[in-house]
Amino acid sequence: MRYVAFALLAASVAALAEGDSTADAKSVVTEASALLPKQEGYHSKVGGNYGMGEADIAMSYSAESIIHGDIAWSKEEQMGIQSETFRKGTKIVIKDPTDGEWKDSAEMGGLPVGNLQDPKVVLTLLDKSADTAEFAGEEKIGDADCRRIVLKPKPEILKDFLAAQNIPDLGLDFSKGKIDFQVWVGKEDNLFRKFYLKGELEMAMPEEDPTPGVEPMEPMKVTATVEVNLFSYNKDLDFEIPDKVKALLGL
Repeated sequence: MRYVAFALLAASVAALAEGDSTADAKSVVTEASALLPKQEGYHSKVGGNYGMGEADIAMSYSAESIIHGDIAWSKEEQMGIQSETFRKGTKIVIKDPTDGEWKDSAEMGGLPVGNLQDPKVVLTLLDKSADTAEFAGEEKIGDADCRRIVLKPKPEILKDFLAAQNIPDLGLDFSKGKIDFQVWVGKEDNLFRKFYLKGELEMAMPEEDPTPGVEPMEPMKVTATVEVNLFSYNKDLDFEIPDKVKALLGL
């Protein structure tokens, strides 16, 4: 009996020391979410891959950014095309790769560029997922010792993620999807160091003129992975904003 009591006490102390309760993980995510907008700025690297169907038709996206207050500068590459953007809130200005001129993204069809660098996109997902947070060990990201936290929201949350970037859902079925959502938070400063989001969904195939006796096409599998690394908080935040960009952003 004494051994059982000792074992239970030891397990309780270990759990408290590790801080591995769902409530503790939620508080870490909530505090980190509150701290991010209060920073003067930070740097980020974003990478993404998108695949469709069994043939795995893939597209890639990458960006390096500096976020300083409410202004973000980004150098991006999507499907082999390089671009440069500035963002203030939801207003995005892009250097047209065809002629090198700075233009409002709305003038170029409202391209959904730059929004992945907007912390509010991810913070909105975290706010809706915090109740599911669980600690999943520790890991070093860059020079920071971090807690890895796994979140388990319903896949419908991806609809909000796409909408926040002005990306149409294209008939995606969010009810049957899978989602892998993880964040890494610095142990010393409680600042986000990395986000990882992977979604697997199904897209219904159009049936405009179904052929009698022919089975309709199976839904197509769509996968998307986004990884965001955050670093150099409040350091080296200066970048030059061209006069044309200032005018377009209303600065």
